[in-house]
Order: sequence, then structure tokens, then C-alpha cells
Amino acid sequence: ICEDKDGNIWAGSIKNGLTKINFSKSKFYRFVYDEENPNGISNNYIGSLICDNTGNIWAGTPDGLNRFNKKTGTFTIFKNSVNNASVISSNKINCLFEKDSNLWIGTEDGGLNRYNYSEKRFYHFTKENGLPSDNVKAVKTNGDDLWFSTTRNLVKLNLKTNDIVIFGKSDGLQNSMYIKNYGEQQLEFYENFASSDKSGYLYFGGIAGMYIFNPDSLPQNSYRPKVIIKKIKVKDRKSTRLNSSHTDISRMPSSA
Repeated sequence: ICEDKDGNIWAGSIKNGLTKINFSKSKFYRFVYDEENPNGISNNYIGSLICDNTGNIWAGTPDGLNRFNKKTGTFTIFKNSVNNASVISSNKINCLFEKDSNLWIGTEDGGLNRYNYSEKRFYHFTKENGLPSDNVKAVKTNGDDLWFSTTRNLVKLNLKTNDIVIFGKSDGLQNSMYIKNYGEQQLEFYENFASSDKSGYLYFGGIAGMYIFNPDSLPQNSYRPKVIIKKIKVKDRKSTRLNSSHTDISRMPSSA
């Protein structure tokens, strides 16, 4: 749900599209998918919803990102297009978050997208930019940093430098948990499951529990163990280039 500048409440549902509640008139307005209406909503499953600071309503669905213009009463649908880098990178929307006239969109298989209101185009952050996964589940912010969850990691993106820091199992993320009546559950973050409080703590949840942390004091494991080669085989035959002792790869010449 979200509240627009006029005090209306907007609610997304799993099967019944988008609903606007006008309390002053005690009326409900429903927007559902109609294949014969080119200006209608693209899908009845609303997985994420936001009322932005310009007055538009954004709804994320499994079949595109929808922007509702209250003045015209119509939807604009944003979908992926092959070989067009300026459009959204995936049609399946997991989460929406607004910051500084930019809409951040977490997608399935398309990474993180930033839509700039003035430029009217999308920018992409994917595995090619250093993300651990192209499935972005939930997004929150802390100062100049954007925090988001992927399937099994937490990621910090600095909005000024675009530097990316990934937090995983070696940094303290518990990768599994035993849950009564369900057994051992592997860590997997849920879509749109993120929150924050007045003290600055962030909350991300999913299978195997909810993770609560202060972004300013979250530790990261900086230790990187040496890689040691014990054995090399070529076509199942032992290489004669290594002596009987183990070889420390960090001491090998760069041409090795």
C-alpha cells in the first residue's frame, strides 16, 4: 500500500489488480487487466507499489512496470526490449524504492535498475557491474548508500561512486537454519521484504530468518586465504612441473 499527495490510499493485490481508496468521497476505484485496453494495467498481480514525489503511482508486476498518471487516468507500461540499453532490463519486478528523483527497481534476472525522472531512461546494475546475482529482491537506503538483497547476499551500493560491497556467508550471514516442521532451510531473501527504523537499523527477511543490522557498524571479513596448489593433472596424468612440496600460488611468477 501507499498514500499519494491527495491523501488517497492505493493498494495492490495478488489477483485483483490495483485499488484506489478515496476517503473523502467514501469510494473505491479498481484498475484491473483488460487485454482490450491499451492504456490499462499490464497484470493483476501487484508485487510492489509506490506513490512517488511527483504524484505518479508505480506498480510492479510479473509482466512489466506500470506508471499511473492521475491526471489522464491512464497507465504507461515499461517492458524490456532486446538490444535497447535504455529500457528496463526485465519484465518481472520484485521491488520499488524512490530516492532523489530516481526510482530504483529490483528485478528478476535483470539486476537493479535506476529510472531517472528527468532523463526518462533506465540505467542497469547487473553481474557485469559486480553484483553477485541478477535477482534483486528488496531495496532500502542509508545516507549515500543503497542497500539491497539478492537471492543469498546483501549488497551495498554507494550512490556517489557506484562502488559495490557484497556481504555473504564469510561476513556472518547465516546460510541455513533449522525450522520446526520444515527442517533445514537455506537462506533465500524474499521479494520486497525490507524495512528500516528511526535508529537507522535495516531489516531484510526471507527463508531462514530476518537479518537486522546497523549499516554504520556492519563488519566485513577482509581475510582472503592463500591459494595453494597441491596437485596438477593433465589428461589424468600427474604433472612433473611441481615438486613434492606444495606450491603457493601467491609466490608464483606472473607468467605462470
